Amino acid sequence: MEVELGFRLIFLNVCVLIYSIRRYYGAKIQSLTEKISRSDRWAESAKYEGKTSVVSRTILSPIWVAALILFFVSPPWMAWSSLPFPMWLRWAGIGLAMVCLPFLAWVQNTLGNHWSVHLKLRADHKLVTSGPYKWIRHPMYVVLFLFIVSVGLVSASLLIAILNMLLIIVFYNRVNKEEEMMTQRFGDEYRTYKQSTGRFLPIINYRRTKARHHTARI
Repeated sequence: MEVELGFRLIFLNVCVLIYSIRRYYGAKIQSLTEKISRSDRWAESAKYEGKTSVVSRTILSPIWVAALILFFVSPPWMAWSSLPFPMWLRWAGIGLAMVCLPFLAWVQNTLGNHWSVHLKLRADHKLVTSGPYKWIRHPMYVVLFLFIVSVGLVSASLLIAILNMLLIIVFYNRVNKEEEMMTQRFGDEYRTYKQSTGRFLPIINYRRTKARHHTARI
C-alpha cells in the first residue's frame, strides 16, 4: 500500500509540473492578447476546428480529468476497470511523463507568443520553424500524445485507456484541420516546410543514408 501511495504521489507531482508549465505560458499569452468571451472563443474554435471536434473535446476532456482525479484520490472507485499491468510498465509510464516535462518547456518556449490553446492565427502570426519545429511540424501534439500514453500506463485503467484513445482520435483530427489552416494562411511557404519535416517524427532521408553507407564501403 505504501509503495502504491508513493507511486501515485510521484506521478501526481509530474502532472502538476506539466500543468504548471502550461499555465505559465498560457498566462503570458493571455496578458498579450485581447480577451474574448467564452462563447466567442467557442465559435472561433468551431470555425477552424469543426463543431464535432470541439464538442467531442469539450465533453471528453473533463471526463478524462475526472477519471484521473479519481485515480489519485479514490483508487477503490477505479478498481472495477483495473488492468493487470506489471509495476515496471507503470514505472515506465512515469518515466515517459517525466520526459515530457523538458520537451514541453522547449516547445512552449519556441512557440512564444504564437501559441494558443485554440486553433487561431493572429494578424502578426509567423510560421515557426526553429527549435523542435525544425524537424517536426507538431511537437506539441507529440508531447500531448506521449503524456496521454503515460497516463494510460500509470493508471492501468481500462476506463482511462478508452478515454485516451478517444482523445487521441479527436486531437489527431485537429492536426489535420490545423494543417489546412496553416496552408491557407502561409501557402507555398508552408507547403515547402511540410516537404522538409515530418508530422510527428523527423523525416529520415533513406536515399541519402543509403548513399553514405555505400560511400563508406568504397
